Amino acid sequence: MPVIALANSKGGVGKSTTALVLAQVFAA
Repeated sequence: MPVIALANSKGGVGKSTTALVLAQVFAA
């Protein structure tokens, strides 16, 4: 979960990153 928090802290660009991170988390 900390990875998602870091992705969210990036701001606008982080939103796309968050989606990718979530996809990887659920895939794992």
